Amino acid sequence: EISLGLVGSEMCIRDRSQPIRFEKISPTILAMGDHPDSSLPTREKRRLAAIVFTDIVNYSARMQRDETGTMTLVAADFALLKKRCEAQHGEVLNSMGDGLLLCFDSAVDAVACAIAVQHEFAVRKEKLPEGESLEHRMGIHIGDVFRQETGGIAGDGVNIAARLEGKAPLGGVCISQMVYDCLLYTSPS
Repeated sequence: EISLGLVGSEMCIRDRSQPIRFEKISPTILAMGDHPDSSLPTREKRRLAAIVFTDIVNYSARMQRDETGTMTLVAADFALLKKRCEAQHGEVLNSMGDGLLLCFDSAVDAVACAIAVQHEFAVRKEKLPEGESLEHRMGIHIGDVFRQETGGIAGDGVNIAARLEGKAPLGGVCISQMVYDCLLYTSPS
């Protein structure tokens, strides 16, 4: 059973007796008004989105040791991430070799996806021999983004999600203050 709750001022997920920590991060938010530069994205292309940035821990070292085996594990993990993302009404926008950029309309859906995936990865790791699974970090932020012609997204929200991913514990998720606030004031379903 997985539960989401507060321990002191820290958002935690409990799975059996092992907590997966959420660190509260308060990002700097910059406001951008109308700008005379026509190269900036128009308001019609902008939207608010929950962005999940994932990364495989020690990817480069694994690739040096066993490129074929690592790529097989990456493909399996990315297939699971894509399946869970779509089940939570999100979309996979980009693959960066050892990470994915996911986009959701809802912070609750983004966090539910991250929790489900990290839980499945943790359960699988317990069943497999040492070194037969990958560990992932995930960062989640809500931010103003704009669609690129390539179908991807860009903006400060993506950059913050990427920085949060780097602060997540192994096998964990790090969320921004904005995501934390959305979860805090959303009733569990």
